[in-house]
Amino acid sequence: MYVNELKVAGVEYLPVELQKNDGLAFNGTVAERMVKQIDHSIDAVYLDSPNNPTGQQIPLELMEQIVAKAYRCAIPVIVDEAYSDFLSKDSSALVLLKRIDNVIVVRSFSKGFGLAGIRVGYGICRGMFKDAWQKVDIPATLSTVTTALAAQALQRIDFLEACKVKTRELKQQLLTACRGFIICETHPDGGSICIAVFWRLASLRLPEAISRDWAIIFRQKWRCLREKCLKYRRLPGK
Repeated sequence: MYVNELKVAGVEYLPVELQKNDGLAFNGTVAERMVKQIDHSIDAVYLDSPNNPTGQQIPLELMEQIVAKAYRCAIPVIVDEAYSDFLSKDSSALVLLKRIDNVIVVRSFSKGFGLAGIRVGYGICRGMFKDAWQKVDIPATLSTVTTALAAQALQRIDFLEACKVKTRELKQQLLTACRGFIICETHPDGGSICIAVFWRLASLRLPEAISRDWAIIFRQKWRCLREKCLKYRRLPGK
């Protein structure tokens, strides 16, 4: 989705690919390659944590290396935390935002609260990014109704906690059902329910708990998995 939107906007993206033989883990090697590629020609860095569809979380110490390099180059780092409701607060990029002000954390009510229909998201940033956002906020302002619904949802943290417990249970069931398959790096006790599974199509034997539709979805997802960590570069004249 992001890649297509960037192309429509005339933006060049530079993916830092995750490696299948490492279980698509965002590890130190990936972070090192990303840090090396960040320079003054880059306009923004995008990170997805927790990741969809793998469900893995980027370790905060690796994220800090990327954020620090981007800060030295005066580049914003956008961290998509749509699934952050399922993780602990001390693993969020907000920890870095307290010390480094080039971080922009974006979140949604569509995952943990299950309110995808009201289309409410929000960003958390500091300093110049806040001022810049206010200049372009007008087309994207929320209605009075959706704002009221989002505010009401924040009063039901008990519902969110119940969802987190249920998600952990379902994810463990899914991981158990997928034993024998190659499962890429994921957060075993939290994060989203997302996981990514690989197999040889000729020997595909899905457990009863997983339908063939899941197989099709997972195979389609593989085409874009390695492009989930992107760097943006503006094209000349754009």
